Amino acid sequence: MGGDNFMVVASNEGKKSAKDFVELVKNEDDILLNCGIGSAKTSREAVNLATKSLDTIREIRDSGKEKPEVYELQC
Repeated sequence: MGGDNFMVVASNEGKKSAKDFVELVKNEDDILLNCGIGSAKTSREAVNLATKSLDTIREIRDSGKEKPEVYELQC
């Protein structure tokens, strides 16, 4: 993780709020966020998947396609 990333451990209910939070920050503060979500049986697996989710958002952005603000990988 770089210096501009942070992590939240949340239930499925918190996960559902991620898109709303990203939209709120964009609209209220004019700050663009990316949210990578990883869902797994262990926290280590979830962190790895969240990192891969962020990498996927960046790859989509760099390809010139419209990027999602929230992207989730599960195992």
